[in-house]
Amino acid sequence: MASKKILFVAADLELFKSCFIQGEWENCEFETAPDRCSSAQLTSLLTSNNLAAVVYMEGRTKHWEALKRYFDDGGVLVFFGIVGEFGAPYHFSSRLGFTWRFSAYTAHEFRLTPKAMSYLGSAVIEQQYTKSNLISAPEEDRWMVPKAPTMEEYLSDYHDFSDEQDAAEDELEEIKEAREEYVKYVESLNNQCPLAVHENSNGGKFIYLGFVNGDGNIPKFVRGLFLGEKTSA
Repeated sequence: MASKKILFVAADLELFKSCFIQGEWENCEFETAPDRCSSAQLTSLLTSNNLAAVVYMEGRTKHWEALKRYFDDGGVLVFFGIVGEFGAPYHFSSRLGFTWRFSAYTAHEFRLTPKAMSYLGSAVIEQQYTKSNLISAPEEDRWMVPKAPTMEEYLSDYHDFSDEQDAAEDELEEIKEAREEYVKYVESLNNQCPLAVHENSNGGKFIYLGFVNGDGNIPKFVRGLFLGEKTSA
């Protein structure tokens, strides 16, 4: 089987490996573009037959036009968002014809969305409580979102309404308002996304990795994304 190549352009390969690579990635090789990579050199690297993905870290990289052409032509382009450039998600997404925005740097428990499970499988769908650089993205681009409480958990844990049936009459209106707030609360969580993928009409994928470490199942999700594999427990 021919090996797959992952190219790092103005991105820290060793940092990426320390966070996300556990063991060997069989039939996969990593390459870093030269620091002073000419347009001709980069074009040659980006047209390699076995190139599986390109990773970059700088929101305003000088190589943007070449990377954009690679994505437009059907390539897999990955933004390694560990540093947390707050303006970067909007900057690059708007230039590609969609809109992502930085939304938060905080910790949640996360779970894959149905869209993500169609690619990565459902053997592993949850990620433990961990911090990430999070973005607001359209529903069709979200691959991982915070785990939301149920309505009952929300009423109990956030508003201290433990037994609605025995609530006093003056509390019923408060419970009604809390139920309405719940919908908005869940949507606010859905817009704190550490992993997003936008697909274009040519089969290109733009991937946002907002994880700031490799805790829990993160390396499994990253491997599945890059190598096109289903995750395993």
